[in-house]
Amino acid sequence: MDFIFTYGQACYYTKDYKKTIELFERYREINAKATTKHSGAVTVLKLLGDAYDKTGSQAKALEAYTVYTKFTSVHDPDASLRKAQLTEATNLPRPRRCTRKTRSCSPRTIKVFSPRACTMQSRRATLDKALLLLKKCAALADTIPTMWFEMGQVYGKLNKDKEELDAYRKFIQLDPENADASGKIGEILLAKRKVNDAMVFLEMANSLKSNEPKFMVPLAQGYIETDRSHEALDLLEKADA
Repeated sequence: MDFIFTYGQACYYTKDYKKTIELFERYREINAKATTKHSGAVTVLKLLGDAYDKTGSQAKALEAYTVYTKFTSVHDPDASLRKAQLTEATNLPRPRRCTRKTRSCSPRTIKVFSPRACTMQSRRATLDKALLLLKKCAALADTIPTMWFEMGQVYGKLNKDKEELDAYRKFIQLDPENADASGKIGEILLAKRKVNDAMVFLEMANSLKSNEPKFMVPLAQGYIETDRSHEALDLLEKADA
């Protein structure tokens, strides 16, 4: 249960809402049958409601918000408001854009149109939180491939190349025939000027998923840098076909 709870949160903060829903519904099913209830049920319902809401499943979002707001420990005006809006089958109003002519703006509007630096800082905090949760998952069980792939993606968004590479290498040990992971490793190594090592993974990715431009283009670049221009040309012509 701890693993599902933590992994579900990590997926939520990386905006993989489909996976979040899958994990948290499994959590609810297990928790419903458990004699001793897990302590994370309130958090699960809150995030599950939002995940359903963001994927357009309003009926399921309403059900999750309804159960969530019934907990005596919950005092969440935003969730209560969204529950009411979903009950009335209305959409959230579009926030007014703050301009020089606008004398007053609601706190919600100000939050939406905050400066770009604040938006980037918030995004960084969300990614850091997701990474922390994924690391907790790895400590509980490190043999689930998708967890390592998601960790690699988060490291990539944080511009941590070394950690990103390590995560994809761990993933490929568990799922050696995954073209996307091979391609990612190849791209990172190519950017680090480790061309020969990169070529191994890029050629593997291209063989596992042929005629895929996202693999063919960096592979062609590798061919050029290893004096194999004719092979690069052939590959680029296929990519352009």
